[in-house]
Amino acid sequence: MTFKDSDFSEMMCNIKALPKNKTILEAFPILANQKEFQEEIADKEKVLAWIIYCFDMDSPFVKYITDINRRMLDVALFVGYEKNAKGLFGEDVEQMLKFNKGEVNMMIIRYVQLFYNTTYTAVVTMFMQFIHISNSMAKSKEKGTERKDFDDVVELLEKYTKKLLSQQTNVSLHKDLYRFIERESMDIYSEHQVEKIAKKQPVTKAKPYVIES
Repeated sequence: MTFKDSDFSEMMCNIKALPKNKTILEAFPILANQKEFQEEIADKEKVLAWIIYCFDMDSPFVKYITDINRRMLDVALFVGYEKNAKGLFGEDVEQMLKFNKGEVNMMIIRYVQLFYNTTYTAVVTMFMQFIHISNSMAKSKEKGTERKDFDDVVELLEKYTKKLLSQQTNVSLHKDLYRFIERESMDIYSEHQVEKIAKKQPVTKAKPYVIES
C-alpha cells in the first residue's frame, strides 16, 4: 500500500516530514527527555520510526492496515529493514517484531502514554480495579457478584489495552504495559489516589504532554 505525504500529517510525531539533518529525538525533544528513549540500541533511528508508524493512532499504517502482522512487516520494510534470502529480517528485528525486546516494548508504552493520556488513564483505571477485585475475591467466600464484576473489568481492560496499543494483542507487550503501570502509578498518583482509581472515584490526573516546537 502506498501513502501520500499528507496521509502522515495528523500523526503526533510526523516523522515523514523530518528534515534530513535531524534525528527523531532532535526533532521531538518530548521523546528525547524520556528515559526509555535514551536507551542505546542498534539501529535506533529505524526502531523509533517503526514504533511511531506502528503505534501512532493517526499513522496511515494504523488507519488503513487492519491486519496487525502485515502492518508490522510493512512498516519494517518502510523504515529500511531488509529481508535475507530466506525472507526473514535479521535476528534483532525478528525479536522486536515478536515483542521480545524489553527496551523496545518500554519505548512503545512510553510513546502511547505520552500522547494518548485519556486512553492510558482508562487502562490504569481498569487495571487498578482488576487488582482491587482480585484482592477482594482472594479474601471473600462469596464470589458470585465479585466474579461478575471481575469478568466485566477484564473485558474492559482488554478492550482499552488493545485500543491503546493500536489493536496489538501480543501477550508480552501487554504484560510489559501492566508492569509499566504498576511502576508508574506510585510515581504519578499518591497511595490514596490509587485507591480512588480502584473505586471509580474522581482523581486529579497528570497533565498531558505537549510536543515542543
